[in-house]
Amino acid sequence: MKITEAAYAANPYPFYAELRARASFFHDESGLVVATDSRAARAILAEPAAAVRPLTEPVPKTIAGSTAGDVFGRLIRMTEGSSRDNMKRAMMEALATTTPALFREQAYRCSIKAIDAAEGRCDPMALAFSIPTEVMAQQLGFNPDQCTRIREQVALFTGCINPLSGLDAIAASVTAAKVLLVDTAALLADSTLGLARQIEMQMRRSGEIDDELLAANLIGMMSQTFDATAALTGQTLVALSRHRGRWDDREDDIALLDLVLRETLRHDSPIQNTRRFMAEDVVLGDGTQLRKGQTVLILLASANRDASSYADADRFDIDRQNLSSFSFSFGRHRCPGEEFARAMATGVVAAMRARGLKPQVHITNEPSYTISANARLPVLATVELAGSAHATTC
Repeated sequence: MKITEAAYAANPYPFYAELRARASFFHDESGLVVATDSRAARAILAEPAAAVRPLTEPVPKTIAGSTAGDVFGRLIRMTEGSSRDNMKRAMMEALATTTPALFREQAYRCSIKAIDAAEGRCDPMALAFSIPTEVMAQQLGFNPDQCTRIREQVALFTGCINPLSGLDAIAASVTAAKVLLVDTAALLADSTLGLARQIEMQMRRSGEIDDELLAANLIGMMSQTFDATAALTGQTLVALSRHRGRWDDREDDIALLDLVLRETLRHDSPIQNTRRFMAEDVVLGDGTQLRKGQTVLILLASANRDASSYADADRFDIDRQNLSSFSFSFGRHRCPGEEFARAMATGVVAAMRARGLKPQVHITNEPSYTISANARLPVLATVELAGSAHATTC
């Protein structure tokens, strides 16, 4: 197996175990430095000289100079520096004004409505992609009747982030970026409520307001929700299919389902890897030398199965003392929206189960996976459920 194929392999974990046994760091045949275990992942993700983009290519060449490139170049997940830090701080302070429970409840209602509108026909991954993104859009302040179109544009925009995208997808992402910038500008001009306004207020309080930075990262909040939360939702359904436990007959126990999601994040990570680019020469604490310009591939999913950090690491266990993981990164670039992503995924999964989906009956425990550079997106069949005639508003 090639390292670049592991994210969508049926079972990459024996391969990851072989890599960890080989070394914490090693050079692969392409010249990448590969970080295989929890110690190596922690060291790189906490290293100030390990940047999220190459110094010579802050924006991918395929979109440089385009509207999509302008948005990409302002995303806090793709940048370094004080402006990025201020933007992330404003986001975190704005998120502190709401609760994950609100996101979960809305995701639940929207999923119930979608299943009922389809008369019980449930496409698990379609819901996994659509519902969290629409919920995020509404929480930012968009009107519900805008959200389907917003979500469609966000889906197109993510083509500029996916390194496997072809020319048509790149062109579509540029057009989508233009549409989304118009939409976010209108939102900020008209809305007095929602997270978008809260983020803007927090930026003003810090004395720094950058309208282009703000708009780009509102788009970023939705695009990050689109793929990462979809992967988490799909992986949780697969976990419920594979593993028996007390959650099988406690479908309305949200706290228990959240524990399943947290262990899924560790045990079969929705985001399998990430990269860092060395901005200067560094010698790590263990003596590992990294040179300016080198690229480090961090195997997050492998680090999550490292027995030095997780006892009996290959076992799915929601009662383990350490339910943390590297799946939302670590250090200064750790995703500030982890609790909200978990909440939305929980809401979607809970709604499917409430409408009659039985993971061990309806969800394959050996799915194939969509080809992706880092996301683990299971391919799941559409299911016919009983549905309900009582749709709720979203």
